[in-house]
Amino acid sequence: MIKFFIDMLRVLAQELRGGENLYVRLKLIITVIAIPIAIAFALVDKQRQEAVREQNLVYHKQVESLNQVEANIKQLMAFVDVQKQQLKDSQDVLNGLKTEEQSLRPVVEADRKVVDAVLDAQQRRSREAIWRERIISFGLGVLASLIASVLYSAGRTVARRRREAEA
Repeated sequence: MIKFFIDMLRVLAQELRGGENLYVRLKLIITVIAIPIAIAFALVDKQRQEAVREQNLVYHKQVESLNQVEANIKQLMAFVDVQKQQLKDSQDVLNGLKTEEQSLRPVVEADRKVVDAVLDAQQRRSREAIWRERIISFGLGVLASLIASVLYSAGRTVARRRREAEA
């Protein structure tokens, strides 16, 4: 590029020495001056385009990053919704169990009272039966002793009469 510029300057110098008309000289001077300026503009434009491309690449990366963040947030929101639904279902089950407990509580309390009353009656009957048994057993014991005493006396009397009859 620099070599081309140097060659152009040489051609310009030769043309200016030649003494041709002013129009050709001006045309040559403008061409020599315009070419480096055009090259400089082209280089600046290329650098600007490269900077825009790099900036677009950065924007593209940022957009991709934001899209990824958005997808993650959507997944998180879906997870939160599922957890909310599970919590609501658990709360509904718990409320149902509490309602059932409240509806069964009177039955359980009534049954408990009935069971307690039955057990109390059974215990009273057992106590009464135990005393009856003890009285009957005592009476039977006394009766058995009397019968044994009578039989013993009868046996002794029979044995004494036999001895007297034998004697």
